[in-house]
Amino acid sequence: MAGIVIWLCGAALLSVPYALLWNARRRFIEVRSIAAVLMSVPPPFGIIGLASPLTATGLLFPGTGWFGLAVTLAAIAVLCVRPVFSASVVALVAAFCNAVYPSDPKPPANWEAVNTHFGGLGLNGASPDAELRAAEFIQQRALTSNARVIVFPEIAVPRWTEATAVP
Repeated sequence: MAGIVIWLCGAALLSVPYALLWNARRRFIEVRSIAAVLMSVPPPFGIIGLASPLTATGLLFPGTGWFGLAVTLAAIAVLCVRPVFSASVVALVAAFCNAVYPSDPKPPANWEAVNTHFGGLGLNGASPDAELRAAEFIQQRALTSNARVIVFPEIAVPRWTEATAVP
């Protein structure tokens, strides 16, 4: 139930920029649509706006940088006036960008990402024994790794204190 309430609150907050810029006339609808999307970027909206069209820019147009952002904003404007045309153009441009995108860049040589499988660690009800085993695993991995930077999932150690720090 709490998840539904959080989702509803997020949806209500993200609709505020659109409500503020709404007008019964279609005059300047393109500009108002782009402004509403851009208003949903800074906090507090940007923190909860996971389904923003700007979030999808990197997936639709990988490796395009500012061009991808410009195409996304242009698509938002044209969607208001000519939805079928703009959806077709966006689909074609996205397909092209994904087809020519070489691949994700390689991580730096002296970095290591560790994929952990600690179960429900960090959630309410995790046993202290499970937390201790996870902290010991992370300490051991950090001590034995040759990497300069080690990246663990953010919830791998829920309570990081001096007691769980690597000596």
